[in-house]
Amino acid sequence: MVKMAKKIKKRNGQIQDYAANKVIEGLKKAGAAGDEAVKVAEKVSSWIGEKASDGVVTSRDIGKKAIEYMGDVNEGVSVSFKKYFDNTPNKGKKTGG
Repeated sequence: MVKMAKKIKKRNGQIQDYAANKVIEGLKKAGAAGDEAVKVAEKVSSWIGEKASDGVVTSRDIGKKAIEYMGDVNEGVSVSFKKYFDNTPNKGKKTGG
């Protein structure tokens, strides 16, 4: 079985390689302990391998999944990360006229 590279479709449409360290850093900024953040990032990485269509998943879906998994580990951090995630602007994305 050939293992596909994990690719992320960013909100602005760019395709990038998945970087677990970005999930870890985001969760740590929300208050997660290092081991909590790593545990969640590992689960997200595994989920991407199962979910990705043609090896690609959206950054929005990754964030939602990180919130879900963090809720199982540390509900307070999950709520904090969700607030940050919901208020993150669509960098580089053109809006309206």
